Amino acid sequence: MIEVFLKAAIAGFSIAAPIGSLGIICIRRTMAAGFLAGLISGLGVALADGVYAAITALGLDAAAEYMGEMKRPLLVFSGLFVICLAWVAYKDKNQLEQRRSLNAGSAFRSLALTFFLTLSHPINIIAYTAIFASLDLSANGDGALAATIICGVFSGSFLWWIILCGGVSLLRPETTRAKIRIINRISAVLLAAFGLWAILGSLNLF
Repeated sequence: MIEVFLKAAIAGFSIAAPIGSLGIICIRRTMAAGFLAGLISGLGVALADGVYAAITALGLDAAAEYMGEMKRPLLVFSGLFVICLAWVAYKDKNQLEQRRSLNAGSAFRSLALTFFLTLSHPINIIAYTAIFASLDLSANGDGALAATIICGVFSGSFLWWIILCGGVSLLRPETTRAKIRIINRISAVLLAAFGLWAILGSLNLF
């Protein structure tokens, strides 16, 4: 079981680690409200990764097929939403320039945002299927084994967000207003690029 858990953790960490639109969102949350705020956003991603891991490990073909059929509208929706976030990041200076305190409402919104954005990327099913095959991870109808795989994926993904948000929070005290404006602009450009990439992907242009 320990070996299975570690393999699943590697899978979760590997899929979470590439910096995409969700990484940018977590970085911005950390810069705006601190380590815990960013980590809560990362928790939303890790929970969604656990859902994808469950679908893959349990062999829920019907769910996987449905997600595949919904790929195009989900990618368009998530792409447009991320582009909207890019516009907000570009226009709203208060996003980072006014340091925000974390509260229950903002924490829930941050978690829900990243959770549903992650679920709106059905390509993750393909990613988990491929990495599970390469690591020989399969529950084979064993409930305990499936639970171990799901917990491993969640733990690996969440570990990445701890590392990322922790690193960003160390830089936060040294961030000046001028640097924050630059971060806003860079974040906006990157988010817009990721959103456009998702929309183009839904049209099978690459």
